[in-house]
Amino acid sequence: MRNFIKSLILFIPFIFASCDSDPRHIDTTNLPTHNPAVFAEGRYCTDYLKFECLPESRDPSILKGSEPLADGKFPFYEYDQKRFNDVVEKIGFMDDNERKIAMEKYKLTQSDYEWMEQVRLKQWYKEMEATMEKQYPGFWGDTSKPVRHRWMRLCVAKGNKYGYGVVTDGNGNAEAYNGPDPSMQQWLELCGRIGLNFDRDPKWKYIVDFIKINKDGACPGTACDYIDFTVFSKDESAFGYKFTDWSLKDALRYLPYPNRPVPRLNDPSNDPDAR
Repeated sequence: MRNFIKSLILFIPFIFASCDSDPRHIDTTNLPTHNPAVFAEGRYCTDYLKFECLPESRDPSILKGSEPLADGKFPFYEYDQKRFNDVVEKIGFMDDNERKIAMEKYKLTQSDYEWMEQVRLKQWYKEMEATMEKQYPGFWGDTSKPVRHRWMRLCVAKGNKYGYGVVTDGNGNAEAYNGPDPSMQQWLELCGRIGLNFDRDPKWKYIVDFIKINKDGACPGTACDYIDFTVFSKDESAFGYKFTDWSLKDALRYLPYPNRPVPRLNDPSNDPDAR
């Protein structure tokens, strides 16, 4: 019995050491998700999801277009309307017999296919521009269209850096594009909350480590929910579901516990039918 007690005493420090190494148990005093003053550093305002709050909203390299597409180049395409009508619309309606007949006379080249992928990518940027404004009214403010699209391109490049989004070759050029990519929209939303270059800021390291996991629910979308709950004191996600220990379970597996109580899924107060 004496030997057992001695062994237990020797083992206790290891228990605490293992807890200290767990990111969920790190000191939250100076974390931006737990300290409003730290979160506000480098921002022009702390309003919920507004481009004008972010450092890049006044960054000359982004405003004037001199910011290189670092972390993986990703192209941004223009297109002429006539070619769009002649090629893409025909491809888009192949179930139409008249268009099938028209396509028999129109021989597509490899260049045509590559160009169509470029057009689809341009359309995705336009869709995301509208989506951000719809989901977060006032997000863009009076930001000009070129700056909006440049910022989104840089968000895509950031996602590529961490293995998310559209498939690219070794030079960062698009190899495949399968329509709007949910993970890339999440990257726009994450950067919209904490800035385009959050991964260069040591105070966000724990968020960077989280998105690097890139599995088990650890992704930019989960980080957005965590930040909404901790920083902006939101009770619901941008899509309307209530934050609970279940909806935040993936974040709570890896990230420091929030400094506000997390509602329990089975709490009767969360059930409107039980009231």
